[in-house]
Amino acid sequence: MSRFLTDSLDGIEIIRANSVIKHGTHDQKTHGSWATGMGAGVADSILLRVRENGGLSVNMVDGSEPTSGYMVAKGAQFGSIVSADDFYDPIKGPKILADYFKKHKKELGRGKNYLGLWHNKDDGQVYLDVSENIQDRERAISAGQKQDQISIWDVTNFAEIETGGTGNVGKTRSGRDTKEHRRNDRFGNRSLRPKNLGEVGKAYKVIRFAPGLIPVFKHQEHDQSTHGSWADGYTPKERARIEAMADVGPSIEDLEAILNGSGEQPDYDDLKLMVENEESFYLEAIAGIEERVAAIIEENPNSDYNTVYDEEQEKMIDEFIENSGPGELAGLWMDQNGGDTDSLLSDVKPFFEEIFNTEHTVVNAAGDDVTTLSSKIQYVEMTNDTPSGEQGILVTGDVTDSNGNYAGEFKRVFYKQDGVWVVEHKLLKLNDDYKGLGFGKEFIDRSEDWYTQRGFGAILVGTGWDGARVWARDGFDWDPESASENFERMLEDRITGWDSREEFQYGKPARAEFDALMERATNGYVSDAEQARFDSVKDFKSDDFPLPQDFAMIGYKDRTTSDYTHPITGDTKKATTWAGERLFQDLNLNYVKILTPEGRNLFEGPVDRDGDGLVYDGTAREKPAPQKP
Repeated sequence: MSRFLTDSLDGIEIIRANSVIKHGTHDQKTHGSWATGMGAGVADSILLRVRENGGLSVNMVDGSEPTSGYMVAKGAQFGSIVSADDFYDPIKGPKILADYFKKHKKELGRGKNYLGLWHNKDDGQVYLDVSENIQDRERAISAGQKQDQISIWDVTNFAEIETGGTGNVGKTRSGRDTKEHRRNDRFGNRSLRPKNLGEVGKAYKVIRFAPGLIPVFKHQEHDQSTHGSWADGYTPKERARIEAMADVGPSIEDLEAILNGSGEQPDYDDLKLMVENEESFYLEAIAGIEERVAAIIEENPNSDYNTVYDEEQEKMIDEFIENSGPGELAGLWMDQNGGDTDSLLSDVKPFFEEIFNTEHTVVNAAGDDVTTLSSKIQYVEMTNDTPSGEQGILVTGDVTDSNGNYAGEFKRVFYKQDGVWVVEHKLLKLNDDYKGLGFGKEFIDRSEDWYTQRGFGAILVGTGWDGARVWARDGFDWDPESASENFERMLEDRITGWDSREEFQYGKPARAEFDALMERATNGYVSDAEQARFDSVKDFKSDDFPLPQDFAMIGYKDRTTSDYTHPITGDTKKATTWAGERLFQDLNLNYVKILTPEGRNLFEGPVDRDGDGLVYDGTAREKPAPQKP
């Protein structure tokens, strides 16, 4: 492994993954990105330089910095934004750089582009881009405007030149525009934040974004950034739990690879990049290049050696790929980027086990350990049991006690919906004796923390047993696509059907509460001693539209309490029941929980969830769920 320093990049050492190979007098250090790597020393030096100077443009092949011209980002698809706190963290920062370099190695490994970094101290973010150096000022400004950049960088004068763009804040992190996300985000046509930050409604104004794209609002002269945990949707304890899951379980890329399986075929660019990165292929492809270059120079004595070499290298790599056909190269690419689905499922199972194989020790009132409930994955397999019938990944497992007795089971399905990964909780059932011991909460909290950390869009739940009440208390909302079905089921199963509850008969207080909520949720609601029905569901975004929790709390003020002895712990506990709890018993409803802080889009800034022109205004769908009883 060879190392070298450059005079132009103070203190930044570029560490090569392989030695630089020379053919005759020609140094190949720019020929083939397999020669380039990023060591810890490189990352540490880059972090230091950005902290000291506020930014940096560095060629990741030879370590040089531009000395003239203008730096322009090549496109939004290469942009990444991280919080300055994370970027300068001695653990997270090098990983951020390494991940970014790995993702854009094709662009950064050719020696013609630069890694561009800018610390915007106004919003506390560090922006990473693949940048190019353009010598002509007007052409650089034009390119910056075309790329919607806020500004470009004048290398000679060490200054920004504003180009009037927004920094692509109108784009989601997935590269989709806000219009597409609004169409596909399962909650209908609600407004996203404006392309420039500016005013949001009449009273609130986004004045900056704190790390993590958390908006800070200004209400007249009053800064709301310190207004409690509702401002970003998570308590400090919840946030710490989520951050702890950063390196636990499979990544979204792992799940993508499983869905792609062996069906994904490499295109030409994939094969070309592989040849340039695999030393054995690269050397085989350019074997004899010196002779070819010499022959061309002999015929054209005024030709530039390096230019001719680069051109012939491109031709020889093209010829190598063409002559190899789809066999060896494509097979190797698939081994590296997919492989067969069964083997991928087998490989990913241990990572799922990090999430779902848990233990919870049950302690009685005297402090004695009574039993330990353990969950264990049994199978990870493909399934078509998804709303669209497309393939998903099914994880199933059992729960047992210390003696190996069956205590319950679980099923989770992971799939993509409108381009976003979601998880459906198909089942979490505990036998009656094992309920109320804390296992379910610990199991669910751990998995939800992981979902949030990995960037899943939502949890979907088809409830059963006592789940309708439990999930309502846990902040789940109606699934908009099943709202009408949910309300019809409540009417048919609990109000007018064979399993109707006596306390919900017409004229009873619980029925009056129920009817009031249904009038808020539906159009044409009719309720009397003979019938209860509605015509349609109202606008889901209405401030007055009731949450599942509202139904679950019917009659709570008149709740009754009795003593009972738990069969596992032997402890005497209080059993509390009320009308809303009994309304939801054994009722199957469809819920959803969006896995971003309230008021924030999955990919970018604040979302007006209830359609009133304001964000974070404290209405039902822009603040945490009501307190649990």
